[in-house]
Amino acid sequence: MRFLKSVPRFSSLRLKVLFATSVILVLLALTFYRVSQMELEGQLNERQLLSYQRQQLDIVNALNNSEASLKHMASILAATQGLGEAVELTDRTRLDDKIVAQWPTLQLDVGVDEVKVFDRQSRQLAQRGHVAIPDNSREHFFSYWVQKVLEKEQPLSRLVCRTTCRQYAFSPILRGGQSVGVIMLSVSIADIARYININKKSALAIMVDNVYSSSSEELPAWGANVVAATDRAATLERLALWSTQYDKNALRKSPVRVRFDDQYYHLMAFPLNDQLNGLNNTAYVVIISNITESYSSIQSDSRRVFMIAILGWLLAEMAVFLLLWRPMSNLRRVIGSLPLLSQSRFHEFSEAVQLKGRVRDEVGTLQRTAIEVASQLQRLQQALYKSNDDLTQHIKELAHEKEFVDRLLFTANAFIVTHSETSGIVLANQFALGKLSCPMTALKGQCFRDVFLQVESFDYGNVSFHTESRVPGKKDMVIEWYHSPIQNLSDGEEGYWVSVGVDITEKKAAESRLIWLANRDPLTGLYNRRYFNVCLQQSLEEKASGAVFYLDLDQFKEVNELSGHGAGDRLLSMVAQKLTQLLPEGAVIARLGGDEFAILLEGYDCERAVTVARSINSGLSDINFIIEERRHRAMASIGVAIYPEHGDTTEAIMANADCAMYIAKENPLRDWYVTTAQDLDKAMLEDRVYWNDLIKAALDEKRFEFFVQPIMAIASEDVRHYELLLRLPDGAGGFFSPGQFIPVAERNGRIIDIDRHVIEAGVRYLSGLGDISMSINISGKSLRDQDLAEYLETCLATHGADPARLIIEITETEAVIDFGLAQATLSKIKSLGCSIALDDFGSGFSSFKYLNQLPSDYVKIDGEFIINLYRSSENKIIVSAIAEVCRSFGKQVIAEFVEDEATFDYLKAIGVEYAQGYWVGRPAHIDTITRPYNE
Repeated sequence: MRFLKSVPRFSSLRLKVLFATSVILVLLALTFYRVSQMELEGQLNERQLLSYQRQQLDIVNALNNSEASLKHMASILAATQGLGEAVELTDRTRLDDKIVAQWPTLQLDVGVDEVKVFDRQSRQLAQRGHVAIPDNSREHFFSYWVQKVLEKEQPLSRLVCRTTCRQYAFSPILRGGQSVGVIMLSVSIADIARYININKKSALAIMVDNVYSSSSEELPAWGANVVAATDRAATLERLALWSTQYDKNALRKSPVRVRFDDQYYHLMAFPLNDQLNGLNNTAYVVIISNITESYSSIQSDSRRVFMIAILGWLLAEMAVFLLLWRPMSNLRRVIGSLPLLSQSRFHEFSEAVQLKGRVRDEVGTLQRTAIEVASQLQRLQQALYKSNDDLTQHIKELAHEKEFVDRLLFTANAFIVTHSETSGIVLANQFALGKLSCPMTALKGQCFRDVFLQVESFDYGNVSFHTESRVPGKKDMVIEWYHSPIQNLSDGEEGYWVSVGVDITEKKAAESRLIWLANRDPLTGLYNRRYFNVCLQQSLEEKASGAVFYLDLDQFKEVNELSGHGAGDRLLSMVAQKLTQLLPEGAVIARLGGDEFAILLEGYDCERAVTVARSINSGLSDINFIIEERRHRAMASIGVAIYPEHGDTTEAIMANADCAMYIAKENPLRDWYVTTAQDLDKAMLEDRVYWNDLIKAALDEKRFEFFVQPIMAIASEDVRHYELLLRLPDGAGGFFSPGQFIPVAERNGRIIDIDRHVIEAGVRYLSGLGDISMSINISGKSLRDQDLAEYLETCLATHGADPARLIIEITETEAVIDFGLAQATLSKIKSLGCSIALDDFGSGFSSFKYLNQLPSDYVKIDGEFIINLYRSSENKIIVSAIAEVCRSFGKQVIAEFVEDEATFDYLKAIGVEYAQGYWVGRPAHIDTITRPYNE
């Protein structure tokens, strides 16, 4: 037909069906091939994994049996008659005879190739056999485990793999119920590996990481050597190739398939110490299984499945082609006639789709339906012409109404929104859209409550009402809304509402600002004292419980004096910001005035309050800033009162918290304190005030006096070194004990001022003492003083003292409390040319750990070890060990509390450099050494 010539060319549905089915069937064939191959390979992997697990179990059992046999033989040999007596008498000849008698049996029955006998001091007394292993740590290894066996008095065994893998067994040698020595047996694991059952198609290798030897590596890619292997040459050749292709850690997770000389293998490994109690992670057992035959069978079966699938595809394509040929031809005719409908040529379309013969399939149904559709379209076209005329008239009327509504909504300076419960927002004026910065298309249909209100629901069943809210997404905008329903035009019609909103943001901001100013501190933005007291009083009236924190910044006065009040205000603002970040949302944080802050946490008990106090101290320690090269930090003393236990009125609670704060300020080891009943005792408060006033007056009026105690060089018995001692007169011709006022000074923060006073006096005295050296003690609190080194440098320059003759002493325990800060501060002091001494060394648990990390020149042994040295063998061992270790680190040793000549002679014999104590010289007034230089 002629109209078919205008139909655009298109691809035949028959070709599309054939193409689609071909692609699907080919993909299915490939899928069957791949799935079959993967399933067969998975089965192979599972079989190999089971085989690997069995072989692994055999290896572990062989090693365990060897270990048990070695421990048993060690125990038997340790029980040999007369062996304990020979060890205790250190009779090496008898020991050699005892071992020689058992040596053939040990070699033949157990495979032992090395026997050693040690005494209680880990010294080797006898040996049979020798293992040449380039490992310098073997003697340390033997010594360590000999002591362990002696300590537990039980046999022990260890598997050690370094350059080789060996099993060691240690057994105590008993005599009279006491351990007098230890016997050690060892056997090479390579000998054990030869007896492990491996199938004919598998190979076994034991390799060790080459981290303890400088010898060449057989497997450089893995950094390992092979210490034992079945068919060693062939196995080593294959492992050398595979080590360059695979990571050894990957072999532990699952079998890895590899290829070598047209053969396929499964490569698996496991570390020995995952199964045994080894000392390191350097030994691995590698199992190589030949899977060539199984893998070739898998490939053959997979190809057979693929060929069958391809044959099925060809047969299916031929059947589809034959079945679709005629129906597709008829369908093409119907499709080619469809353009006639778009041209309203309905009669021509009906004639064109008439098919010859009676078609009883889907194409026939399509033909009859198409003819009916053409008739219906013709009737609808006629009705459409009439409806278009009516619609044109209605559009003109609606256009006039819409123009009036648009002008009304556009000119209104308020939010006007029409909405309903089911349809959401229907209309919003330009003012509302401008405030929200979004088009009407994005707003239409959304829930009015979600867009404009911050309420859970909107009561559409109510009459007109009034609300006030903030617009979600515009939190700074406050709108006053008036909601009214629009009367329904007919029953059953959906109800609509109109909401009119007025922006009252500026009015609310003014009200909030007035309230804020009444309750806030202008500098920090925190609450003020008045608001804090109101909140605490309200909590008490509600019978609630909680915690009150009273914070006072330490050394805040110095910040204002050194850098000005601007720096002080900056520090206060930083503290306020940090407290706001650290504390929970419900906390009431206030600045009471000056450098004092208060915190109210309702519902907090003592335990939770302590956690908060620690968090505050940790957070404030992060605050620091520099002004005119001066670094300022935030440090605070915190007092905590729990109510109602520590008071039932605002005044009582605040007074108790303030008292706890002063107790915390006096405590050198903690910056917070929780009020207790004992702390509220009047006598204690009066005593604390007395000592505070006394120390303050002594500093202000320079009442402190100084004594010195000589420190003698033991080798020359010459005294050119003194320790400066601080004394406080008691007003009755005597002196207070330092133990009375130093702890108080540390608690109230005066210790830093005392330390600076002592440093200034000591440097001043030192400048006039010729070649005399002076030791000055400082407290642990001063280590936290960032400006200590700068102050010391200023004193040295002012008095012209030689820093090389000044020794700063700090107790070991104080130095390790805050190790990082101590290390930094002492390094700065040492950079000035001063020396550092660690006092009371040995009193801590980690003395030797920090000895070489702290920048010290002298070590003063704790006097508790020296005072009874001549009568205590244990103290002699400790002092000798400390001296030896210090000497190895290049540090000189000073012994305190030397009270007699015998102690002095012993110290001289073990090489201690200096002695201090009453035998050397008692403390004397500083004038005794300064007077000769002043005359």
